[in-house]
Amino acid sequence: MGYDTVSFFYDALARLVFGDAQLKAQASTLHFIKPGDSVLIVGGG
Repeated sequence: MGYDTVSFFYDALARLVFGDAQLKAQASTLHFIKPGDSVLIVGGG
């Protein structure tokens, strides 16, 4: 079973399991990104 099988409900499932902790973790370092910086997104879905 791959990600494609669960992709349509992954966000809802992650919210159910982790609450807002996953979103907080994702947003916690955004203040380090300055205008003009490059960002590599790995595993964004």
